[in-house]
Amino acid sequence: MTPKELDHALEAHNDVIELKEKQEYERLRLLLMHQWNMQNRHVKHAYKKPTELFEFPWDEKKKKPQTLDQMKEQMRSIANAYKKRKK
Repeated sequence: MTPKELDHALEAHNDVIELKEKQEYERLRLLLMHQWNMQNRHVKHAYKKPTELFEFPWDEKKKKPQTLDQMKEQMRSIANAYKKRKK
């Protein structure tokens, strides 16, 4: 086995381990969500989604679209930084 093949094999092995760990954490979060919802079932608006209990680094974050004013302000700050850099 060449060093490159060994590197690819180790990388694939690490990916499998990482995937298993993520699945375990997701399973734990799902169990905690069910526990939370069962304990608070009599409280109005107490039901939670799994991502509302706690977030993991691999969770996708929903980004709000920028408004026109935010885009303009960002472009101005970039232009100002470029002008300052040129001086």
